[in-house]
Amino acid sequence: MPILLESLRVNLGGQGDSMRTIASLTTHIIIPFRLWLVNQDGKYVGAGSLKDFEERLENSQWDSKNNAVKHNPNDEDNPSDEDLYRDSHDYQAYNYFHPFVRRFWYDKNKVARFQRTDIKKLHVRLSGFGMPSDPIEFEVKQCELIRFDPHIGLLHISLKSTGKLPLSIVQASLDQIRRIYPPYFDSDRNNKKEEIWKGGHYPLEVRLIGKKGELVTSSFPDNEQDSKAERNKLLETAQSFRKKRNEVNSYEPQSYLWAEHWRYLTVE
Repeated sequence: MPILLESLRVNLGGQGDSMRTIASLTTHIIIPFRLWLVNQDGKYVGAGSLKDFEERLENSQWDSKNNAVKHNPNDEDNPSDEDLYRDSHDYQAYNYFHPFVRRFWYDKNKVARFQRTDIKKLHVRLSGFGMPSDPIEFEVKQCELIRFDPHIGLLHISLKSTGKLPLSIVQASLDQIRRIYPPYFDSDRNNKKEEIWKGGHYPLEVRLIGKKGELVTSSFPDNEQDSKAERNKLLETAQSFRKKRNEVNSYEPQSYLWAEHWRYLTVE
């Protein structure tokens, strides 16, 4: 289950929730997961060593935080906002913990850290009554991948709203963005009276946006959500869960229906 941490600055514009706005929303989504490698035959073979994991990410967008360039050496006296945010975060993260925690947390033989800076924004279209049809925009302040030996992974992404948000939209955003997969399935009718399938309490669409405004990846990019294909995918996942529950001593990891944007960040 993802962990959600958030900070709010509230502007009470009226008595009702519909009149209340959040001047600034910062939320940290932390997703722990178990690491498994798959061989050429499609069999699970465990997580491998930290060195194997680092080699696997060498040609990806993930950079080791140990090798990352902190600042432009010619501009040390005028660091960017991104540099200041990253440095202040690293300072706070280190000094928050007691020494015995630091000895584990910063042990390069047990913990490997990676970051990526190619994703700058997250756009989300929320589901539910009264939600706007246009996407809500968040700035991606930080995106980290942490590997703990032997087989635990942790994805951390920090988001900040780019404008004021009504309280109802903030509540829906905190509820829906964090979800890895739909907690349940629901159906609705589109303008053509066709049945469409979607996840309950789940975003209609999530887009990760790059440095130049380009689309990096998205979940459910079509407004109609590919009703037939999506329905088949959801049903296949439900059937897979039923079969796994009937197997005795099955230690093979479950094939969850991860949202494509989270899968993109955790599967290389």
